[in-house]
Amino acid sequence: MKIAIGITQSLRYLHTESRPPFAISELKSNSVYVTEDFTPKADDVVY
Repeated sequence: MKIAIGITQSLRYLHTESRPPFAISELKSNSVYVTEDFTPKADDVVY
C-alpha cells in the first residue's frame, strides 16, 4: 500500500502544487523503482 500511496502523492504534487504544474502523460509500472524501505521512485517517464 505504501507504494501506491507514494505514487499517488507524487502525481498530485506534480499536477497541483509544482510551479509550473505538469502532467506525466505515460507512467508505466516498469518506470517505477522501489527503494529498500519501499519508497517508490519514478524514472524514465514521458511528460
